[in-house]
Amino acid sequence: MPLAEARALVRTSESLVVRRHNPEAVQKALETLAIWCDQFSPVVHVEGMDTLLIDMTGTQRLFTDENALLKTIGKQLHRLGYTSRLACADTCGAAWALAHVHDDDRAIAQPGATAASLARLPVWALRLDEACVQSLRSLGVATIEALLHMPRSSLALRFGDALVLRIDQALGDVPELLVPFRPPSVVGSSISIAASTDRLDILKEAIARVTDTFCKKLENRVAGVQQIFLRFGRPTLRPFTIEQTMSRPTRSVGHLQSLLLSTLDRLTTIGIHGRIDKVGLWARHLIPLDALQAELFEPDVSRYESIGQLIDRLSNQLGTDNVVRTRPQSDHLPERVYSHVPALSFQPNVKHKVAHDASMEHRPICLLARPVRVSMISVIPDGPPAQFSWSGTQFEIVRCIGPERIETGWWRGRHVQRDYYRAACHTGQHAWLFRERMTGEWFLHGWFD
Repeated sequence: MPLAEARALVRTSESLVVRRHNPEAVQKALETLAIWCDQFSPVVHVEGMDTLLIDMTGTQRLFTDENALLKTIGKQLHRLGYTSRLACADTCGAAWALAHVHDDDRAIAQPGATAASLARLPVWALRLDEACVQSLRSLGVATIEALLHMPRSSLALRFGDALVLRIDQALGDVPELLVPFRPPSVVGSSISIAASTDRLDILKEAIARVTDTFCKKLENRVAGVQQIFLRFGRPTLRPFTIEQTMSRPTRSVGHLQSLLLSTLDRLTTIGIHGRIDKVGLWARHLIPLDALQAELFEPDVSRYESIGQLIDRLSNQLGTDNVVRTRPQSDHLPERVYSHVPALSFQPNVKHKVAHDASMEHRPICLLARPVRVSMISVIPDGPPAQFSWSGTQFEIVRCIGPERIETGWWRGRHVQRDYYRAACHTGQHAWLFRERMTGEWFLHGWFD
């Protein structure tokens, strides 16, 4: 319900505890539970953000019966602080449906009675999308039993193959393969300091050693890292962790050491509270990284590594938000076809896709940061440009191509309506000009050469 409605139902504001929803934390907690469930079965699948599917095939004999198994899992989850709804069935689809719909904390469908256990459940329990559920309800189909009585051929034609597939999966007519969740590989190294210290030289030596061991492990795995964590243990205080992100994957000992030591120098200027007795270095995401080899006509491969190391050092000294790169994005307005993001922005396993616009191939090489207003002379009113003045210079236009009209929707704020022209000047330069259709003013937006 809306937060305002919830607050209206309670007597005092102190009796309502509000927490901001954190999808990343929820997903991480569910994945942690998936690792914990490995004690019951090697096949644990993460389904959405609130469900774990466990394949118990071949492991039933270890837990007396299904009821004892669900009781054991429920008790242990309760001790961990979780409220759970558990179900057991011949198929994953049936188990999911019973767990999400059944009123009891534990529900078991007897072997061979899957269809009977699903009959009275609502159709959404088959894991259908909302549009399909609404379409079925408009026809008066509210339960799975009513759905099963409908002609199968008409279901596929009217609602698509996805509905038929979910029915077959729930009834066991089509197998549903579960992909076991596997946590990301973690590589780390640590060193203990016999007598806790706050001396900078000892801490630097400890960082150098753990980095050397860490990079050797990466070399054995033929991998690199783009994000590392340096952890300092303190005997009397909570440990604290430093996160370091790189612009590209690396396992260079010297580069990682220089970044971490530079970070340590900045920390000492602020002040490290407490003495350090342990230093650890670890990474959560490993990236395959073969040794680079120069080719016949590209001898300077190290140039790419040098650029990455320069970006890392600048970001480390100036701050990640002050060293940026451009990222293309789909937009009709030329000044919005890119955005600035931190050069060290790290999102593992995420790929940005930008729709290709053929018209962008005919954009100028040099685009001004902002369109500049110019005084224009046209042969006829609202016609193509003939002469314009910019920066104290008069440019005669000998040839003109256009107009190309670019507009934005009303929902984008200020409505933009422009007519663009590519104008060849007497100087040999090609200007990119546009006329603002709302005001009739002319602007210079870029140069082609």
